[in-house]
Amino acid sequence: MEYIFRKKSENRRAKQLADQAQARRDKNKEARKRREERQHAKRTELLRKISESEKMAEQK
Repeated sequence: MEYIFRKKSENRRAKQLADQAQARRDKNKEARKRREERQHAKRTELLRKISESEKMAEQK
C-alpha cells in the first residue's frame, strides 16, 4: 500500500515540476517576443529618422 502512495506522490511531484518548467519556458518565450518587438520598433524608428535627416540634407 505504501508503494502506491509513494508512487502517486512521485508522479504528482514530477507533473508539478514539468508544469513549472513549461510555465517558465512560456514566460521566457513571451518576454523574448516582446523584446524583439521593441527592438524592431526602435530600429524602424531610427531608420525613419535617418531617412528624414538625409532628405533634409539633400534639400539644402
